[in-house]
Amino acid sequence: MAAPIRAFSKSTQITDRGIEVADGTNSRVQLGDISAAKNGSSYGLKVISSDGSTVIIDGSSDMFRIAATGTHSKATVDGNYGVSDVVTLSGLGPLTNGLVVMGFLSSTNTAGSNRHLSILMDVFNLHDLFAATTSGGSPNFAFPGIYTMSEVHGALDGSNFQTVTLSCNNKAAQAVTFYDRYYVLAQTAI
Repeated sequence: MAAPIRAFSKSTQITDRGIEVADGTNSRVQLGDISAAKNGSSYGLKVISSDGSTVIIDGSSDMFRIAATGTHSKATVDGNYGVSDVVTLSGLGPLTNGLVVMGFLSSTNTAGSNRHLSILMDVFNLHDLFAATTSGGSPNFAFPGIYTMSEVHGALDGSNFQTVTLSCNNKAAQAVTFYDRYYVLAQTAI
């Protein structure tokens, strides 16, 4: 960096090109001119490892940031298939490509509820369903069947707005409410 305008300590300096924080040996954080030549060709934030050998953040890498988050809940009764709750995130503006959607699902909504990533399935006991092993044969093969299922996924709608959908199927012989917390992630430079 350029000659200090003001030095707060040996390790923190403000110059006409930005701020630099060092650990006594190596520059660790630079805010402002981060170009190697210190000629103003690249401005931003640069974070460097403690040994000075690895740039951690310099504006040339990408990461995911949370662009939106929210919750869904959908009440279902026995025999509901393909019911859904859709949220349109028009505040993100029209998009060229859909964003990453992660959802954590549960069929209970308490602090101690188990959460499942993006898909939740409960199955019948192994001995509840049977099928024949040959066409026209006797149903003698036990297998599990889907009891309830829900999933959360994202897509772009007809106006290119990101949507988040909670889809539910219920064959539980009782009412079930599904809950989810979703996160929409956008790729961004760091």
